[in-house]
Amino acid sequence: MRYILILLLLAVCGCKSQNDIESRLVNEGDYPERPVEIIIPFGEGGASDIFVRDFSRLMQKDFHYGITFANISGQGGQYAMQKAQRSPADGYTILEITPSIIIHDILENGGKKKLMQDFVPIAKIQSDNYIVSFSKDSQYRSFEDMMKAKKGKVVLVSGISKGGLDSIAVSLLAESTGVDFRLVPYKSGAEAKAGIVSGETSVYIDKVISALPMINKELVKPVLVLGDERLRMLKDVPCSGELGLNTPITSWRAFMVRRETPKYIRRYINESVRKVMQSEEYQMMLSGNDDGITDTIYAERFINGQYEVYKSVVKGKKFRK
Repeated sequence: MRYILILLLLAVCGCKSQNDIESRLVNEGDYPERPVEIIIPFGEGGASDIFVRDFSRLMQKDFHYGITFANISGQGGQYAMQKAQRSPADGYTILEITPSIIIHDILENGGKKKLMQDFVPIAKIQSDNYIVSFSKDSQYRSFEDMMKAKKGKVVLVSGISKGGLDSIAVSLLAESTGVDFRLVPYKSGAEAKAGIVSGETSVYIDKVISALPMINKELVKPVLVLGDERLRMLKDVPCSGELGLNTPITSWRAFMVRRETPKYIRRYINESVRKVMQSEEYQMMLSGNDDGITDTIYAERFINGQYEVYKSVVKGKKFRK
């Protein structure tokens, strides 16, 4: 009876194979059947955490049982990746990744692509520039003022991701300016923000999506965007390219699942992500000069290419961890 039903559906739907129609039947019938968990490789209150929670809210239409979150920080995203590796390849565990995991592979694993061996991308969703801010009571009016006054002197910087992307961003700034910028790696984005507000540090580095609420509330003064172009939404803030600073670094975020995850489940998640990225509400959320890749083949090429990008960035340099 089941075989006859499949043949009838093949004829009606114009499907090319029995596997095709079976995938459609299973897709409609058994996924998702319970909440899906997204693993965030950093603590609460930072850019990655804010992004996932905001983005997932727009995915709820396709995940009626809900989406939960697990913030697992440490070792440049390795602890989060290890938890995802231990989870079944059934689509109920999605791993958010950032360049920090790639940097860890390069610095600690001899450049071996451990991430790509075990996981496959659903989509590369968002890029996000770094922005440097001063405390609201800072005596310096611009980044150039601080460069001149603090050359050769120690300046403490609020951030996260010890040994990860924040460490590299701060090290590149120090190398380019001659100022001894030193990252204070807090356990979460919320603690990093408290550090600049309380005066524990005098500089705050973060991604735009996370820093914007602080900027809008005038808790910090934005003074520099890392990159070669100013951002549309912060057009009065100069970029590092204008000052001749070599800071070739940008953050981005992607969703991945274990490679063994059935293809129909990966397609379901990918389609949900694609719809969100094309929605008007998401477009209004974008923090700056942004792009995304929903084609899984191109997303995988992009992430593999990032290994070469960051090998070039870290080559011959010693970064504080």
